[in-house]
Amino acid sequence: MKTETVKDILQWTADFHRGIAESLELCEEETRDQRMQMLLDYLEQHEQRLADMIDRFEDSSALDELNTWCFEYLQENPIELRLDSLHDAHRADPEALFMDVMQQHKQLIDLYRYLDGRFGHSPAHELLASLVELEEHEAMRMSQSANRLQDL
Repeated sequence: MKTETVKDILQWTADFHRGIAESLELCEEETRDQRMQMLLDYLEQHEQRLADMIDRFEDSSALDELNTWCFEYLQENPIELRLDSLHDAHRADPEALFMDVMQQHKQLIDLYRYLDGRFGHSPAHELLASLVELEEHEAMRMSQSANRLQDL
Protein backbone atom coordinates (compact mmCIF):
# COMPACT_ATOMS: atom_id res chain seq x y z
CA MET A 1 0.00 0.00 0.00
CA LYS A 2 1.28 3.42 -0.86
CA THR A 3 1.00 5.69 2.18
CA GLU A 4 0.86 9.37 1.37
CA THR A 5 -1.83 10.88 3.60
CA VAL A 6 -2.97 10.50 7.20
CA LYS A 7 -5.96 8.52 5.87
CA ASP A 8 -3.53 6.07 4.23
CA ILE A 9 -1.62 5.79 7.52
CA LEU A 10 -4.84 5.01 9.39
CA GLN A 11 -5.85 2.35 6.88
CA TRP A 12 -2.34 0.89 6.93
CA THR A 13 -2.31 0.87 10.74
CA ALA A 14 -5.66 -0.92 10.95
CA ASP A 15 -4.34 -3.51 8.47
CA PHE A 16 -1.12 -3.74 10.52
CA HIS A 17 -3.11 -4.61 13.66
CA ARG A 18 -5.27 -7.09 11.74
CA GLY A 19 -2.15 -8.73 10.32
CA ILE A 20 -0.72 -9.15 13.81
CA ALA A 21 -4.06 -10.59 14.98
CA GLU A 22 -4.14 -13.09 12.11
CA SER A 23 -0.56 -14.16 12.76
CA LEU A 24 -1.28 -14.62 16.46
CA GLU A 25 -4.34 -16.71 15.62
CA LEU A 26 -2.20 -19.01 13.45
CA CYS A 27 0.36 -19.30 16.25
CA GLU A 28 -2.39 -20.16 18.71
CA GLU A 29 -3.57 -23.01 16.49
CA GLU A 30 -0.04 -24.46 16.43
CA THR A 31 0.83 -24.34 20.11
CA ARG A 32 -0.02 -26.91 22.73
CA ASP A 33 1.09 -24.84 25.73
CA GLN A 34 -2.02 -23.61 27.55
CA ARG A 35 -0.39 -20.45 28.96
CA MET A 36 0.92 -19.53 25.52
CA GLN A 37 -2.53 -20.16 24.03
CA MET A 38 -4.09 -17.80 26.58
CA LEU A 39 -1.52 -15.10 25.80
CA LEU A 40 -1.93 -15.54 22.06
CA ASP A 41 -5.72 -15.40 22.33
CA TYR A 42 -5.60 -12.28 24.49
CA LEU A 43 -3.14 -10.49 22.17
CA GLU A 44 -5.10 -11.53 19.08
CA GLN A 45 -8.35 -10.12 20.46
CA HIS A 46 -6.59 -6.97 21.58
CA GLU A 47 -5.04 -6.40 18.15
CA GLN A 48 -8.42 -6.86 16.48
CA ARG A 49 -10.00 -4.32 18.85
CA LEU A 50 -7.19 -1.88 18.07
CA ALA A 51 -7.84 -2.29 14.34
CA ASP A 52 -11.52 -1.55 14.94
CA MET A 53 -10.63 1.53 17.03
CA ILE A 54 -8.37 2.84 14.26
CA ASP A 55 -11.22 2.34 11.77
CA ARG A 56 -13.45 4.45 14.01
CA PHE A 57 -10.79 7.19 14.10
CA GLU A 58 -10.92 7.28 10.32
CA ASP A 59 -14.71 7.33 10.27
CA SER A 60 -14.94 10.19 12.78
CA SER A 61 -12.13 12.41 11.43
CA ALA A 62 -12.58 15.46 9.24
CA LEU A 63 -11.43 15.33 5.63
CA ASP A 64 -8.80 18.04 6.16
CA GLU A 65 -7.21 15.88 8.89
CA LEU A 66 -7.30 12.75 6.75
CA ASN A 67 -5.97 14.42 3.61
CA THR A 68 -2.83 15.82 5.26
CA TRP A 69 0.25 14.61 3.38
CA CYS A 70 2.81 12.52 5.29
CA PHE A 71 4.70 10.25 2.92
CA GLU A 72 8.24 11.34 3.83
CA TYR A 73 8.47 9.53 7.17
CA LEU A 74 7.77 6.07 5.78
CA GLN A 75 10.20 6.64 2.91
CA GLU A 76 13.00 7.32 5.38
CA ASN A 77 11.81 4.97 8.16
CA PRO A 78 10.00 2.02 6.63
CA ILE A 79 7.89 -0.03 9.00
CA GLU A 80 7.32 -3.62 8.12
CA LEU A 81 4.92 -6.06 9.68
CA ARG A 82 7.15 -8.93 10.74
CA LEU A 83 4.75 -11.85 10.91
CA ASP A 84 7.61 -14.32 10.63
CA SER A 85 9.18 -13.04 13.83
CA LEU A 86 5.87 -13.41 15.66
CA HIS A 87 5.57 -16.91 14.32
CA ASP A 88 9.08 -17.77 15.51
CA ALA A 89 8.71 -15.99 18.86
CA HIS A 90 5.66 -17.99 19.90
CA ARG A 91 7.83 -21.10 19.76
CA ALA A 92 10.41 -19.60 22.11
CA ASP A 93 8.45 -18.38 25.09
CA PRO A 94 5.62 -16.03 26.02
CA GLU A 95 8.00 -13.24 26.99
CA ALA A 96 9.79 -13.31 23.61
CA LEU A 97 6.46 -13.21 21.81
CA PHE A 98 5.17 -10.35 23.91
CA MET A 99 8.38 -8.34 23.47
CA ASP A 100 8.12 -8.74 19.70
CA VAL A 101 4.51 -7.51 19.69
CA MET A 102 5.49 -4.55 21.88
CA GLN A 103 8.39 -3.68 19.56
CA GLN A 104 5.98 -3.51 16.64
CA HIS A 105 3.71 -1.21 18.64
CA LYS A 106 6.69 0.99 19.47
CA GLN A 107 7.25 1.50 15.74
CA LEU A 108 3.69 2.81 15.38
CA ILE A 109 4.05 5.12 18.37
CA ASP A 110 7.30 6.48 16.95
CA LEU A 111 5.60 7.06 13.59
CA TYR A 112 2.68 8.94 15.16
CA ARG A 113 4.96 11.02 17.38
CA TYR A 114 7.16 11.99 14.46
CA LEU A 115 4.21 12.95 12.27
CA ASP A 116 2.56 14.86 15.11
CA GLY A 117 5.78 16.83 15.64
CA ARG A 118 5.99 17.64 11.95
CA PHE A 119 2.41 18.82 11.65
CA GLY A 120 2.50 21.42 14.42
CA HIS A 121 -0.87 23.15 14.45
CA SER A 122 -2.25 21.56 11.31
CA PRO A 123 -5.67 19.89 11.29
CA ALA A 124 -4.03 16.48 11.70
CA HIS A 125 -2.21 17.43 14.92
CA GLU A 126 -5.06 16.57 17.27
CA LEU A 127 -5.80 13.33 15.45
CA LEU A 128 -2.18 12.17 15.64
CA ALA A 129 -1.86 13.18 19.28
CA SER A 130 -4.94 11.05 19.99
CA LEU A 131 -3.41 8.13 18.11
CA VAL A 132 -0.20 8.40 20.15
CA GLU A 133 -2.27 8.38 23.33
CA LEU A 134 -4.35 5.42 22.14
CA GLU A 135 -1.35 3.29 21.15
CA GLU A 136 0.55 4.12 24.35
CA HIS A 137 -2.46 3.38 26.54
CA GLU A 138 -3.22 0.13 24.76
CA ALA A 139 0.44 -0.97 24.92
CA MET A 140 0.41 -0.32 28.66
CA ARG A 141 -2.85 -2.24 29.01
CA MET A 142 -1.49 -5.17 27.04
CA SER A 143 1.63 -5.19 29.18
CA GLN A 144 -0.32 -5.27 32.42
CA SER A 145 -2.62 -8.03 31.19
CA ALA A 146 0.26 -10.09 29.83
CA ASN A 147 2.02 -9.81 33.18
CA ARG A 148 -1.11 -11.05 34.93
CA LEU A 149 -1.28 -14.00 32.55
CA GLN A 150 2.34 -14.84 33.37
CA ASP A 151 1.48 -14.88 37.07
CA LEU A 152 -1.10 -17.64 36.58
